[in-house]
Amino acid sequence: MNSIVLGRECNNNCVFCSIDSCSPKNGFVKSTRKVLEMIDLAHRENSTQLQFTGGEPTIRPDLVKIVKYAAKWFKEISIDTNGRRLQDKKFLEELVFAGVNSFEVSLLGITPSTHDALSGVSGSFSETIQALENISELKKELAIGLSVEFVLTKKNLNEIAELDSFLKRFSIDSISIIHVKPSGRAKDNFFELCPKYSESCREINKTNFTFEYKLFNIPACLLNAEKRKHLSLPPDVKLVFSKQQSTNFLEGVSRASVKKQECSGCVFFQRCPGVWHYYAKKYGLNEIKPCMKRAEE
Repeated sequence: MNSIVLGRECNNNCVFCSIDSCSPKNGFVKSTRKVLEMIDLAHRENSTQLQFTGGEPTIRPDLVKIVKYAAKWFKEISIDTNGRRLQDKKFLEELVFAGVNSFEVSLLGITPSTHDALSGVSGSFSETIQALENISELKKELAIGLSVEFVLTKKNLNEIAELDSFLKRFSIDSISIIHVKPSGRAKDNFFELCPKYSESCREINKTNFTFEYKLFNIPACLLNAEKRKHLSLPPDVKLVFSKQQSTNFLEGVSRASVKKQECSGCVFFQRCPGVWHYYAKKYGLNEIKPCMKRAEE
C-alpha cells in the first residue's frame, strides 16, 4: 500500500508527536498539483490501496478534490486522522462520496482531560468523539471502515483497561494499540511520556478486548500467550513524501530498533519488532527476556 504524506501541518499539538513541531511555520504543505502527481506515481506501481496521512490530512481545503482524483485509480482509500474536522457531518459525507472508504481515527484517552492533555488542544476530545459518532452513523448506510489508533503513553496507560468498553458505543472494526515511539517530542519528554515495556505489558495482559485488535511496537517476550497472537509488525507501507522522496515504513522501523544478542534464539524473533534504540539507551534491555522455548504456543 502507498501512503501519501500530505504535509506536516496539524490542528493538534500532540505532546508525543514524532515531528518536532507541527506548527505551520515548521511544516510543509504540498501543492494540489504535486499531490496529484504523487497519486499518478502510486497508480503506476499497480497499487490498489492508498492512504492519506500527515500531519493532519483533513485540514487541507482541497482534500475532497484530491480524493476524487485518487478514486479514479484506487478501490480502497483511507485517511489517517485525528478526526476533529469529521465532527462536521457534511464534510465527512463529502469525503465518503468522493471515494474514501476507511478512516483510522486517533483516540488518545477515554476522558477529556487525558485526551486533551496529550493532543495539546482543549476541546479536541469532544470533536474526535463526535467524529466517531458520525462515522458510526454513516456505517449503518454505507460500507466504510472505522478503526481506532490508541498511542500508549504514561498519561493514558491507566485507561487501557476500560478502552474496549468505552468504544462499544461506536461501530468500530478494529483497534490498534501503539506503544509511543521515542522520537520528536516524545524523545524530548521521554521519562514523562514513555512507560517501560514491562509496565505497559502488565496492563495490556490484563485486558479482555472484544474487538479485533493489533499491538504494535511491543516486545513479544513481555506479552502473554493470548496477546502475542495480536502482535503485529509495522505494515509494509511505502511512505511517499514527494515524487523524489519515499521510504518503506517497515524498513525504517527495523533500522530504528535493536534486539539483544540472545534474542536471535527466541522463538518469537521473526514476529518481534525489538526495542527502539533510544528506549534501550534510556531504560536498558534488562526487562527483555527472550523465550528460548515455546511454552504456551
